[in-house]
Amino acid sequence: MSLNDSLSDVERAKLAVWDYPVSDKYSKMWQAMKEAGLPNTIDEAIQRVLDSKSSSEGFAWLGDATDVRYHVLTSCDLQMVGDEFSRKPYAIAVQQGSPLKDQFNNAILQLLNKRKLEKLKENWWSNNPEAMKCEKQDDQSDGISIQNIGGVFIVIFMGIGLACVTLALEYWWYKWRKRPVIGDVTQVEPAKIIRNNAGTNDQPKQDGFSFRNRAIGLMNIK
Repeated sequence: MSLNDSLSDVERAKLAVWDYPVSDKYSKMWQAMKEAGLPNTIDEAIQRVLDSKSSSEGFAWLGDATDVRYHVLTSCDLQMVGDEFSRKPYAIAVQQGSPLKDQFNNAILQLLNKRKLEKLKENWWSNNPEAMKCEKQDDQSDGISIQNIGGVFIVIFMGIGLACVTLALEYWWYKWRKRPVIGDVTQVEPAKIIRNNAGTNDQPKQDGFSFRNRAIGLMNIK
């Protein structure tokens, strides 16, 4: 509940004893339900659902999951929306201290061990003669089908094919392309150092001997 204009003074005072916040949507839902009027019986609720303008506008029935599933099973004009919520187990109340409690417990355990309850469930739901075979309507909440994502696989296969073609072209190019021919390398003979006799008389013999050693050293490096 929330502090909106639809609450009376008494309802506003009740909010003071709450220790946790409540979402505003639930208070609005409860207020809309009271304004629309709550049905007195299940038949009245079903009739109001059938009299709705469309599946998205009109009256929605919130009831026990077993009752809702059974009426949907026996009528093609109804559908169950969403999952179950606020589940609570069934119980049989007896007087405190009554011996019927142990007898009921033993009987229920025997039914479970003999799989009698499963057989009854199978007869009531799967093999019910009142069940209607309705055509399944397309529901957007069923998930994404293969038709909706078929384009993704087409793009993937196109990419794989393009990669294979590119690989084949590269293989052909590197295998059959004309490679440059490596010719014979002409060996260059080392240049002969001709000693010029002109003007050698003016230089000391040690210089000529030194120059000859350097020339021989260059030839050895080559």
